[in-house]
Amino acid sequence: MKVLKLALAILSTAVLAACGSAKDASKSNFEGAINKHFAEDCTPLSFGFGQLTGVKGTDHGYPVIVRDTNYALQPNTAARAAFDALAKAGLLTAKPAQIPSSGHEPETGTAYALTEKGKQSLVRPGSVSFCVGHRRVDEVVQFSEPSDGLGQTMSAATYTYTVVDVPEWANDPAVRAAFPSLNQLLEPHQKAQATMVLMNDGWSM
Repeated sequence: MKVLKLALAILSTAVLAACGSAKDASKSNFEGAINKHFAEDCTPLSFGFGQLTGVKGTDHGYPVIVRDTNYALQPNTAARAAFDALAKAGLLTAKPAQIPSSGHEPETGTAYALTEKGKQSLVRPGSVSFCVGHRRVDEVVQFSEPSDGLGQTMSAATYTYTVVDVPEWANDPAVRAAFPSLNQLLEPHQKAQATMVLMNDGWSM
């Protein structure tokens, strides 16, 4: 009986040690905290150089008007290609528009407005960017010994991640062609770093 009790006690201790505490600095705790952060923070599709040039209304979100010519009076090719691709993917509607101009003929352009599909994909209301998924940790590679910083216990974690829940429209050939940075953005198993902060209920990013 004593041997059985001793064995059960050792097993119980081992289980508790394996489970650990939410406040322990561990790869599993950090992975959970990073995943929780990115579950609420999507990966945005960002517009590149020249893709917002000559675009009216981006400070307030959609609808926006893309002028036919940019400020150098050249065809607004980059901006048109970007918004046309998003329209082709079903996120926006497009129709001809005019922009009043004092003392001159109205400028011509194209007005782009959100579809229901587009509304569901926005980073946030009032934004012109769309979500292409969110990060999920593949592995926490390493982390520093927790130390005090700015009155808090902190640790620097290095991890690899893959963007998951990628919407179908993000793989549309027209979108990929208009946003070449998307290929790198969605490359799997990328490396990143995160500052982890110990809170009352465990670690947070």
